[in-house]
Amino acid sequence: MAKKFEAGQKIKAGYYTSVYKPKLDGWRSEYVEATLEVISPGKARVISAEMEQAGSKRQGFYVAGAESKEKGKVKIISKLQKVELMNVKVKVNRKK
Repeated sequence: MAKKFEAGQKIKAGYYTSVYKPKLDGWRSEYVEATLEVISPGKARVISAEMEQAGSKRQGFYVAGAESKEKGKVKIISKLQKVELMNVKVKVNRKK
């Protein structure tokens, strides 16, 4: 059964995106780990994104640019991997 999310909740998830690699003269898939805010039961907006850092400074520059371009994108929650709910508030019934 799929998890149900409400607008305003924050989730952490992973997904693949395409990044242009000039040295390889083409596009490659890169895994992104992101923090997202749910905007509707099936969609979330990227708040922050992180990709695996490359070895050279030039490649690191391209990774940083790709990370900044991910911010603000809207993703479909069912297409994301490793979805985790953040900041879950739990009601505790305490008996006196």
